[in-house]
Parts: sequence; structure tokens; C-alpha cells
Amino acid sequence: MSQYQYDREKAGQRGRTGDVQSPNDPSQIGATKQPLYTTKINQETAQRLRIGDPLSPVEPGDIGPTGKPYRKGQYAPTVEELSFDSIQEAAAENLLSKKLPIFTDDELDEDKLDGWNPNKQSMGYGTTISSEVPKHSSAVILSAFNNMGDWLKNLNIAHVFGNQDSNQQPESRFGDLIVQAEVSSEKRKFSSNLRVFPKFYKYVAIPMRQHSPGIRETGISVAEYSVVHSIGHVVFAKLSFDGKLNDIGDYIEASGWKKRADLNVSSGSYMGYKNPSIWKQHDSAASMTELSGYSPMDDFAEAFALYHTHPDYLQKVSPNRFSVIAKVTQEYGAS
Repeated sequence: MSQYQYDREKAGQRGRTGDVQSPNDPSQIGATKQPLYTTKINQETAQRLRIGDPLSPVEPGDIGPTGKPYRKGQYAPTVEELSFDSIQEAAAENLLSKKLPIFTDDELDEDKLDGWNPNKQSMGYGTTISSEVPKHSSAVILSAFNNMGDWLKNLNIAHVFGNQDSNQQPESRFGDLIVQAEVSSEKRKFSSNLRVFPKFYKYVAIPMRQHSPGIRETGISVAEYSVVHSIGHVVFAKLSFDGKLNDIGDYIEASGWKKRADLNVSSGSYMGYKNPSIWKQHDSAASMTELSGYSPMDDFAEAFALYHTHPDYLQKVSPNRFSVIAKVTQEYGAS
């Protein structure tokens, strides 16, 4: 049995030794022949957060592994427990790359998972993964890397950082922001990072077919799609840094975006969220997804994600976008 497994039905009901409703007194001798307040289970319980605490990794109403919603006041599962549960569910749904060294004969191997160091794989892409990034996040990120190929090292994705403070969980108009790209061009050198946030675990085992109507099941989770979308932001920023404004212009033309006012394209101000209102699509049907209609950069990131996760779908709904994305990725080394 894995070190992360526990009695989930009872864990949420536990009281602390010393609580007025606890059946035990702190001085009583437990099964380990030691006073109860020093037994392992109580040491672990004492470190658990309550659901509703700002630092809890889950919130009241989130669905737990038993299919029931978490309730405010319950002891929250730890990040390690959430990580193990998420990987188990994703593996059962065939949503993780079998190239990861956590599988034996295409089956998740708990012993290998327990001893897995994600950096042994990420270094092949020139990327380091922080120890604060849970294994479920690392598994999904490396699944995305494996499915995309070795050319990713040309994007200079230096680090993957984690933030497990639920109080700092960002949101967008499109829902939880579970992974974010960060780019820098200091000292005339391009570099990028990825940062994952606490609610990432909720989307690890959800296939894209449940999230986006019209997209057939292809073994891609919502979490992996989000990772590839974020890498699309990195590629768009790198195009600007490398002075490939013709590629950006080709994509804007292919996707139907028009400027509402004069804009110095070389300024790059259309790339972010500061002034999305100065752009519009002349045909509302040109948007592949709701997010792709927000700004030219998000349109590119969505097309990039679809190209690498659902290429048949992208080619069907927007062959012009497909052609530009194929050209750009080949320029950066994709086969």
C-alpha cells in the first residue's frame, strides 16, 4: 500500500485528541504503547489543515476521491494525497504518457512513483522542476513535453515552479488559472518558466472530451491541454523576441483579427491583456474556442494547443491556422 493512501471516509470525521468530542484523553495509552498525543496518526493529524482554511488545497464543495463533496471543517487531504489520487485516476483514464518511468507494462507502479525524481526526465528538455511542484503536476507537464518532442528545449523553458498557497490561486474570466507561462528577455536573452497552482489537481483526470464539445477523446486531460496552451504563450513571445513579426502577421491574418485603431505592431502591446479591446475578429465564427476570441495571443495559444493535442480538429475548423502553427513549430525545430 502506498504511503499516500488513507481512510478517506474517516479522515474527514477525525477529531483531535484533546477535543471535547474526542473519545480519547491525551494521557491514554494507544496501540503503539505510547500516549496518544505522540502517536504517528496524531502527529499527522495535527499538521492537517481544515477545509475552509485559506491554505487548504481544497475548498468546500470540491469533489473528493469518493465522489462526495468536501465539507467545511473537515480535515483537508494533503497535497501528497491529492497528488497520488490524481495520478491514479489519470493513469486509469490513459491520460499520462507511458514513457514516464512510473509505469511497468503500461500499469502505474506505486513503488516507482514513490521513488520518482521528475528532474531526471525534465533535464532532457533543459528544464528543472522545483521540489514544491507536486508529482501529479510534474507527471502531466512531462507527459505534455514527451508528446510534443525534444524541440521544446529550443524554447528555453528553464524552470517549473509551484505555488501551493490556495489563497493565491489565480482566476480568470474563463475559470481557474492552473498553469501560467512567465517569460523574460533580460540582458537580451530569452528565457521562460512555467508555474503551476493548487487547483491543477482537479483537472488531471478530466479528459478534454468532457470539457470541450466537438473535440473527440484522444487521451489528453484538461490539465495537459492547459500546459500546452501555456507553452503556446511562450512560443508567441519568442516569435516577437526573435523578430519574426512576419509569422505573427501571418497568424493574425489567418485567424481573422483586425485592428480597431492604429498600433505599432513592433511594440508588442497586442500580445498581452493590457489592450485586448483594440483588436476584433471580423467574423465571430472565426473563434475556435471562447478563449481564442479574447486576444490574438490567446488565439495563437489555443491554436498551438489544438495543433499538438487535437490536430485533426484544428485542421478541420481552421486550416489556415493549422498551416501557420505547423510552419512556426518547424522553424523552432519540430519534426
